[in-house]
Amino acid sequence: MILRLVALLAATLLLCPSEAAPQDEEDPRTTAWMNMGPFYLTPRVTLSNLGVDTNVFNQSVEPESDFTFTLAPAVDVWVPFARRALLEVSTTVGMTYYHQFASERSIDPGVRGRLEVYLTRLTLSGGGTYLNTRERASYEIDARSRRVEDGYDGGAEIRIYGKVYLEAAGRHLRYRFDSDEVFEGTSLQQTLNRDSDTVSATIRYRWTPLTTIEVRGESIVDRFVYSPARDTDSFRVMGGARFRPRAVLNGAGFVGVRRFTPLSDTLPPYQGLVAQAELSYTLLGATLFRFNALRDVEYSYEVEQPYYLNDTYGLTISRHVGGQWDTSLGAARSQSSYRDFFTSVTPAVTDGQSGRVDVTWNYTGSLTYRVSRDGRIGVGVSYYDRTSNVKAYRDYSGLRAGLVASFGS
Repeated sequence: MILRLVALLAATLLLCPSEAAPQDEEDPRTTAWMNMGPFYLTPRVTLSNLGVDTNVFNQSVEPESDFTFTLAPAVDVWVPFARRALLEVSTTVGMTYYHQFASERSIDPGVRGRLEVYLTRLTLSGGGTYLNTRERASYEIDARSRRVEDGYDGGAEIRIYGKVYLEAAGRHLRYRFDSDEVFEGTSLQQTLNRDSDTVSATIRYRWTPLTTIEVRGESIVDRFVYSPARDTDSFRVMGGARFRPRAVLNGAGFVGVRRFTPLSDTLPPYQGLVAQAELSYTLLGATLFRFNALRDVEYSYEVEQPYYLNDTYGLTISRHVGGQWDTSLGAARSQSSYRDFFTSVTPAVTDGQSGRVDVTWNYTGSLTYRVSRDGRIGVGVSYYDRTSNVKAYRDYSGLRAGLVASFGS
């Protein structure tokens, strides 16, 4: 049966007239580092924070420090089938080491795969992801908790007229914390294990070869394994634009509205503004500005405060300072505005705000030396500071500083 399916797919690719791969994508045959028969490969490796972490557990009192580093080798593999299809597989293994606190060491494998098939006026795609990690899930959870995030997706994009394209897609994601992962007395498995299904429709207008305008509507269904009172249905509509690297701007930016509807009457709904942006701009070929922003609903581990509105934005400025040297400075602010169950007791507020609000600032800086076109080595510093208007013991600050290096990325 499998052989028949493979033969049918091969016949389809050979007999159907096709177009070149979408112009939004670079041809891996010209950008990959190496070629081995039908395989095009780009190996990558990053080393971060080879130095000190002054607050390993993000504690508000008596923080503990340790020597640490994270090494993450990775490889991207492409297998093109003429100009009719492209298979891409990316694998990475993050390895985090702490000298004194062995409990914080981890190995975090991840893999992502995607297949695109190019037919006349039609592009079919499908893929899957798998991540097994102990990296912190968000600013909210200070523990390095083991979890698995995996899923699959598929879709079809058709050119309906001239520069206008229509895409329909679906995605299934699974979030599973290990049964023994507990933070502040709460089982993360009980409050956060869930399945998320998304169905979307997107209309795109390729305004110029470098700019694409998009409007997307999404229906999102979240179902919790052990906490059905948290189940929600959502509908989100966002519009914005994507810019290719040679455009004045690079990246993408979207803004829209979301209607977040809990199935339980004890959980308050949300309806309002959401946004997502990752944009960069290069000034006079020497100074790079990177801006990112996110505003959306996120689920919380808290039993009585099941979700919060996340407002995050940041700016990083990188500049070539002469020779092979580059420097960068950045700042990011993340605000979490929590929502209580209607049956819960509203916590005491110390600064007059309505409800609990946690704010985290992250300041970064680096000085790096380019040893090759895709290789850098240098020093980096990151300072974190979090405050809460309700839970004083959640306040903390910490510094992570040390050597950084990257090759192939």
